[in-house]
Amino acid sequence: MAASLRPFLAVPDDPEDAERSAQARLFNVVALAALAALGAAVVSQLFFGQTGIPLAMTLAALALTAALMAVARLGALRLACALLPPLMLAACIAVILARDGLHDNVMAAIGAVLVMGGVLLQRRALAVFTAAVILMIFAVAYAEIAGILHTRFSGFTDWRHTVGLALFLLFIAVTVRALMDSMIASLREAQHRRAALAASYARLEAQTAALRESEARFAKAIETMAEGLVLLDMDGNVRLCNHAAERILGLPAAEIMRLGLTIGRPGAVRTDGSRFPPEDWPVGITLRTGQSRTGVVMGLVRDSGSIHWLSVNSTALFADDSPKPYAVLTTFFDISGLKRAEQALRAHAEQLRHLSHRLFEVEENERRRLARELHDRIGANLTALSLNLRLVRGEWEKTSTRLDDSEKLLDSTAQLVRDVLTDMRPPGLDELGLLAALREHAEQVAQRSGLALQVHGAEPRPRLPAATEIALFRVAQEALTNIVKHARASAVSIALRAEPGLVTLTVADDGAGFDGEAPAIAAGMGMASMRERAEAVGARPRIESARGRGTRVIVEAPHVAAPQPAAAHA
Repeated sequence: MAASLRPFLAVPDDPEDAERSAQARLFNVVALAALAALGAAVVSQLFFGQTGIPLAMTLAALALTAALMAVARLGALRLACALLPPLMLAACIAVILARDGLHDNVMAAIGAVLVMGGVLLQRRALAVFTAAVILMIFAVAYAEIAGILHTRFSGFTDWRHTVGLALFLLFIAVTVRALMDSMIASLREAQHRRAALAASYARLEAQTAALRESEARFAKAIETMAEGLVLLDMDGNVRLCNHAAERILGLPAAEIMRLGLTIGRPGAVRTDGSRFPPEDWPVGITLRTGQSRTGVVMGLVRDSGSIHWLSVNSTALFADDSPKPYAVLTTFFDISGLKRAEQALRAHAEQLRHLSHRLFEVEENERRRLARELHDRIGANLTALSLNLRLVRGEWEKTSTRLDDSEKLLDSTAQLVRDVLTDMRPPGLDELGLLAALREHAEQVAQRSGLALQVHGAEPRPRLPAATEIALFRVAQEALTNIVKHARASAVSIALRAEPGLVTLTVADDGAGFDGEAPAIAAGMGMASMRERAEAVGARPRIESARGRGTRVIVEAPHVAAPQPAAAHA
């Protein structure tokens, strides 16, 4: 029975309009109540023999109420709501006319009809309906007082009683309408909140989906990274690591998770091979201070004894507007190949430096040998030839132009030989020292070029090794050659300054200068030769220049005493 009645009692629900759904439920309740009351009236008329009211009228009211319920279910809810209260009021009027006033039952029915109107009708319709009810009450009261109706509402029916009834019915209508307005406002507010909540939920769903998609892309990006990545919480526990971290560290993910901050300990070394203390690890520093570390090079010693070099970065992760980090992200990549290439390049550079030093030594030795050969052989022959020419002139009685030319040519050749000897090996360097050799060479350059040259300073004591002295002399010699050729200078100064552990040679001019150091290196092999000679003996050369302000060549060499055997030989 209940199952068969459930479809009839069910109310069509509109999820998009909560107010309409509530109105449909209220109409269903009111219509069912009306059907129940009319059904009870029909039963009473059939079984209890009550007379005065035609059964056909009661059945008609019952049928019309059921029809209005059907109309409401077909979608014309507003029409059904607007017609049901007038229908019930018409039934009440019919009862009044048929029974010649039914006293309290009629008043109760009219009150119920007003409640029904307050629930189902809109404000304007309710006002019209209430006015009609009150007019009907006054009309019935007038009929009773005037004797038109033989049965009065009560024995005390008069105009004051009628006004009281009208006010009571008006109070019912206003109260029910106020309650309905409050309920409808609450429904509308709830609907708005529901819509806002649905919109928020939809946004949340979209954000959640976007977050899942972002997490999937992030996880995929992490797994495809060539860099190792490890995410730690502020307690040093590993929360995430990628395949590259497993490959670089040589540990499975479970072991990395277990070790946490202790990854790689204690076998961590610095680039110089010394132990890398745990308190200096970049991850530990970031966990303690929140400061990022980038490009920290450290080596992990494997069980085989080989060193696995890593470049490590660590960054603190902060939430929005939070001064404290919630995690530390560390990334690292394998630079073992780069370190091996760097070591090979450093070894190759060291080999080149030794080779260059050896070449300069061979060059200087060859210069010394050639100078000695020229001095001992050609110099002696030229001297003997000069003496012979003078003897011949003493024995020759006549003036000879050819003999004069020969003497001049011989003197010029002797001077050229002396210049070549000086360029190949400064004669004063071995006997008098570096400062004296610089002064002698500066005087020769000044005579040839007309430059104002000044040499000042002090001879380093103890004397520098021969290789260092000749390297500094060659640097000054090449610098003066460049000044004469390119600088357009009028004055040059050479300074030799000795300090504890350091000897500085400075060659400065007041020439045109240039912008930066690159043009000087690109100007020719002279600058490169100066740099190579200086670096071959462990010196640090640098060039300072500005356009229109001249150029300074500065060489800083370590002040190391010459070996004793070499000093004794000198």
